[in-house]
Amino acid sequence: MKEYFSDFALSDQNQEFSTFVNRNSEAISITEGLGEILGRRAPFDQLPENQRDVQLAAKSFLGDFNAVNGVLGPRHSTGLPYLEDLSVIMPLKALQNLLLTDGVSSVALFLRESVSTSTFMEILRKEFMKLGILVDLYPYYGDDIGMFYSGTMGFLFAIGGFFFILILGAVILSVVNTITIGIIERTREIGTLRAIGFKPSDLSELFFKENLVISVFCVGLGILFSESIATAINNSGIRFRPTGVAKDVPFMVLPEVWMSVSVAIPLIILTCVTAYFVAFRKTKVGLVHLLTDPGG
Repeated sequence: MKEYFSDFALSDQNQEFSTFVNRNSEAISITEGLGEILGRRAPFDQLPENQRDVQLAAKSFLGDFNAVNGVLGPRHSTGLPYLEDLSVIMPLKALQNLLLTDGVSSVALFLRESVSTSTFMEILRKEFMKLGILVDLYPYYGDDIGMFYSGTMGFLFAIGGFFFILILGAVILSVVNTITIGIIERTREIGTLRAIGFKPSDLSELFFKENLVISVFCVGLGILFSESIATAINNSGIRFRPTGVAKDVPFMVLPEVWMSVSVAIPLIILTCVTAYFVAFRKTKVGLVHLLTDPGG
């Protein structure tokens, strides 16, 4: 997902902060908002040397006043407006010198996309228990540390769920109505097939298979179209600023195939079952009525 969050990366002109720290152990990274407060304009690592030197002051772990030197390096963004004037990233050793401590109160681990957060946390918890170390583990989506994230995602899921149910209901009614009308309009065809020896169960099964093939084909076509449209949108370079985000970000549409399939399967089942029972009920009508029915 790195390409989707490149605007918040710790880099300035493709220069990673870790590489900058290797060249200067006093390097720090600040946000553009904090830079404006300090009277510095980004990119900070390209400022004259006298403007890159800053001093950081803080209350140490022992309660005393302490200060260390710092050198402005690549900028970064927190992604959140209320943190854009507060965030500073610096090497662990420099931070411990500032706070006069040799300990660490918390560590953040960034996992690969393929790694399950819950599974990893369970394994990590067991390993710490074996070592007799008491730690608190929190996922990024936990309410204890990610209230903004969980609140935002909860709101989005609620809105998305409402529109999903609304659209799904309209689609179901449309599909059922279309299939019913289509079978009724083929009443004479049903009567002709009955006349040459087809049983009601045979015709119902025939309509079932026909709608199954059509539904699967349409689902595949729909997934293909959605992927194509999403690719076109993602390559168009559209940018927007979501509520609560510090700067504009690329507008990305990321369709999930598994989600499309999970929605499509119930629709396919509904389509086939509707076709079967409507056809079965229609074939129970007398043969004369089937052949003379206008199909309206």
